Amino acid sequence: MELSHYIQLAVGLVLSVLAFAAAYVMPMRVMTPALLVLAPFEIINSQYGTSSTGLVYLVSLAMLLRGELRHFPLLGAIIGILLAYALSLATANAAPLDHIIYLIRIFPGFLLFYIAYNYVRKKPDPARFITILLIINILVLAVCILQLIGGSQQVVLFGIQEFSLMANRTTQSRLNGPFGAEFTSEYLALASLLLAYLIMNKKKDIHWKPWILWAMLAANIAFMVATGSRGGFLVLLIGLSWGGFWFRRQIGTVRVVASLIAAMFIGSIMIVIITQFTEFNVFIDRVENTEIKNGVLDTRSVTWPTAIEAIKGKPVLGYGPRLRLHEDLLKPIPGHTPIPYPHSLPLFLLYTLGIVGLAAYSVFFILLGKRLYAGTRRNTNPEFRGLSILGFLLLAIFLIDEIKIEFLRFIQSDYQAIVFTIFGGFLAMADRARLRSKAKTPHPDRQ
Repeated sequence: MELSHYIQLAVGLVLSVLAFAAAYVMPMRVMTPALLVLAPFEIINSQYGTSSTGLVYLVSLAMLLRGELRHFPLLGAIIGILLAYALSLATANAAPLDHIIYLIRIFPGFLLFYIAYNYVRKKPDPARFITILLIINILVLAVCILQLIGGSQQVVLFGIQEFSLMANRTTQSRLNGPFGAEFTSEYLALASLLLAYLIMNKKKDIHWKPWILWAMLAANIAFMVATGSRGGFLVLLIGLSWGGFWFRRQIGTVRVVASLIAAMFIGSIMIVIITQFTEFNVFIDRVENTEIKNGVLDTRSVTWPTAIEAIKGKPVLGYGPRLRLHEDLLKPIPGHTPIPYPHSLPLFLLYTLGIVGLAAYSVFFILLGKRLYAGTRRNTNPEFRGLSILGFLLLAIFLIDEIKIEFLRFIQSDYQAIVFTIFGGFLAMADRARLRSKAKTPHPDRQ
């Protein structure tokens, strides 16, 4: 059953309007968690927008009208990013509509950042937000399981082509997951660090059985191996080692070491199971055959030099917000010479937004990291201090991995939803951690 992009867009708008009506009358304690869970999983995805795009816009409007969005941290940095986009758009030489559509699809990420932040700031404990992240993890694993079962056959839900899951890279024997192999691996690495933290802490207010958390961790590692991504696995190892060192006093050295050994043992088992008993078995070969060519990783030896050469043409403001224009490989577009995705967030930003855009995003991430780190030092509540450390660790690991991939692609609005949700929520926990009392500093967002 085929639906045109216009029909998809119409259906998406109808669903979004219904969501707006529901958000306006339903309690936010119900609507907000539902939005944060559903946003990364786009039921409808056309070239003009997704179901999640309209959903986030209209629910955000309803929340503003109801006074539910009161805090806007890092607003100046985000305005700087939007100005960089505006300048790049104004100087783009080709297909301005394509760039505008890109901006429409990417802006909901920042809205989700504020929705998650305000939701966590309002809650007396972080358990509900952690539960939201765990539910998202389970849904990601469910998609991976369906793809694993489907193998070379693309999974089509309910027989509707537009509800198809991403096809696997069967020629490369790699599982794509819901976001593509590299992004799925990066997400699973971040989710695994959260699980490791919960397992080591044995949080009493997180009502999830330890065996469930261990099973999720094992599944995360298994599907990371199935994606064949080396980078995601590397940053997970870095994160576990760094996190274990950081938490050794709070959790206890013995428990940290025991948990890390157990995680490594489970990881080894998962590597054997995936590589020996499934068709997604290239992980070990990719690790063993890793090469450095002219100082660049083998899989980036073409894309990085290509992007660097193109960046020289418009280094200040870039070529426009969207790197790959619609059907730019099928038809010539005046003023646009398509290049492959550079597989590097810094190079992606330099190509699309130039030095101005790279600087704007750098300011955002630096200030975000500074606020997260502040929560690790100024705290009277050990629970929020631990989560602040975890948030800072997740940001650091995310940025390290983004050196070899870029989450801001046009087609990655689903993954962007998860990224902004995670860091919006952890920023709220860090801000709560660094406040000695609400009476002393009621509005940390303005600092």
